[in-house]
Amino acid sequence: MYPFLRNGEIWVDIKRELEESGIKPTQDDTHWLECSIEEALEGAEKAIKTQEFFKEEITKKEKEDLEVFYKAILLRAQKQNSKHETNN
Repeated sequence: MYPFLRNGEIWVDIKRELEESGIKPTQDDTHWLECSIEEALEGAEKAIKTQEFFKEEITKKEKEDLEVFYKAILLRAQKQNSKHETNN
């Protein structure tokens, strides 16, 4: 994700420097610059959405694993209690 963000920052910096220097790029260059900024932002947004998806999936998996773990502990305790009650 960082490369997308950094790439977008560089294009925004170039645009700002051109404006501050009073340099007016050609219409084609302006279009290319705007498209480059837009592509970088879209790439960053896509990367963020992908990361959010993976975060949700990992959280869901961790929750499921934790539930299985607790059920195993509960089952073990129940078996030990039933053995203990049978022996008494």
